Amino acid sequence: MARLGGSAAFPGHFTTYVRAAGATRRGPDRALSASASVTSVEPVGAKPSPDLVPPLERDRLRALVDADISTAERMHADDYQLVPPGGGAISKSEYLGAIASGDFRYATFEPASELAVLVGRDMVALRYRAHIEAHFGESSDEGEFWHTDVWQLRPDGWQVVWSQATRRRAGRSAG
Repeated sequence: MARLGGSAAFPGHFTTYVRAAGATRRGPDRALSASASVTSVEPVGAKPSPDLVPPLERDRLRALVDADISTAERMHADDYQLVPPGGGAISKSEYLGAIASGDFRYATFEPASELAVLVGRDMVALRYRAHIEAHFGESSDEGEFWHTDVWQLRPDGWQVVWSQATRRRAGRSAG
């Protein structure tokens, strides 16, 4: 992973890391292939490693698709909130309850881009494009969404506390 210097918005305060299979590029406007592992912006001297949470996020997505409620319960903080594309806020109990009952099912929920990572002392924010196919009742929805998650170090370890999904409109740049 290459260390590439400060960001334009916060010169000297953040360091940007970009890693892709066989390639390193600078800047948020440079699209990397879906095989890219992590892009991160890290406050100087901060912990944890930018590599810590992305594997947890992938495990969380797998638990949601597999309706592995036991794993999902551990990975979502008790005060977790999801803001879906339609707006509003859904609590952990509402979200995981709908998955557990089968009222809401993910057929697919996977990153469609590299994971951008912002690291603080006890929090990590992730942003990525996700391909999601979900079924609820007799309806279904499929598309590409911008997905943002905030993970926080809690007494029980790293847990996701907020998620937000925004539908990408057709014809927009890969961003």
